[in-house]
Amino acid sequence: MMTGKGEVFKAGAAAHKVDPPLGLPMSGVVRREGPATERLGSLEVSALALEIGSTRVILCGVDTIAIQSPEVDDLRQAVARETGADLAGILLN
Repeated sequence: MMTGKGEVFKAGAAAHKVDPPLGLPMSGVVRREGPATERLGSLEVSALALEIGSTRVILCGVDTIAIQSPEVDDLRQAVARETGADLAGILLN
């Protein structure tokens, strides 16, 4: 789509199922001791990429309670490397 300034606006989206290995701790699960022993459904990672001119923004939704540092920093850097987006334009949620 062209903007009023003659720039092209681009958008794209994707989703991918992720299944962590069984045996991981069950963070956030009330009254649950011990690691995960079964899957009740798949987890998903979804992404929306928006671009106008030379600005690219990536929004990622991750089915998890939290991503701790330094892992979140590593993931954002990997997304930046693979997409060409500036680190400041990458949100993991």
